[in-house]
Amino acid sequence: MTLSSKTLALLGNAIRVGLALLYIAWVAVGFCRLHGKQAGSTTLQYKATRYLPVGYRLHSYDFEFDPPVPDGEHNRLSPPSDPVGKYMLHERSVGEAFQPSDLSTAPVVEIGKGMVKWQFPLEKQPELVNLLNADSRVDVCLGSCILENVRLLSVVCSSMGGAECYAVVEIPSAESAKLAPEKNYRVIPRQY
Repeated sequence: MTLSSKTLALLGNAIRVGLALLYIAWVAVGFCRLHGKQAGSTTLQYKATRYLPVGYRLHSYDFEFDPPVPDGEHNRLSPPSDPVGKYMLHERSVGEAFQPSDLSTAPVVEIGKGMVKWQFPLEKQPELVNLLNADSRVDVCLGSCILENVRLLSVVCSSMGGAECYAVVEIPSAESAKLAPEKNYRVIPRQY
C-alpha cells in the first residue's frame, strides 16, 4: 500500500506537532519541578561556606542558598530572606545549615569576662569594612600600637557601604585606661 505525498505530508506535520507539544510539556514539567524545589520564605535555609562565629556580618560569599536559588532570582527574595549584612546569632561550621531565624539585623556582640567593648570608627579606613569581621585580630594604633592582638567582636554599619561603620573590639578592662575617646586611632589587621 502506497501513501500519497499529501497523506505523508499530513502525517509528517502531525508527528512534528506532537513532538513539539511533547517537548513543551516536558519543559513545563521540568520548570514546575525546579520551581517546586526552590525555597519559599518558610523553607529557605543557607549553608555556611566558611566558619561563621557569633556576631559575624554576612557577605554574599559566606553562604549558599539551600535549596539553591538561581543567580537571577536573588533580587526577587524578600528582604527578610536575604542574609547579606545581617549578623550571626550562633556560630556555624563550614557546610552547616542555618535559617533566617539564626540571623539578626542588629549587631551581635558577646564580650568575654573581664573585658570591655570599645568602638573605633572606620570612616578613614573603608577598605577594612569588608575585610574585618567577628573574631578577626587587630592592633590598635595611634602612631605606635597601643594594643596588640585584640579580638574584633563585630563590624557595625548603618548600611552596607563604608559610611558610618565601626570596628567593635574587646579589651581587658585594665587596658581601657590606655585609650582616649577623642583620638583618631587606626585599626590594623594582624598578619598571620
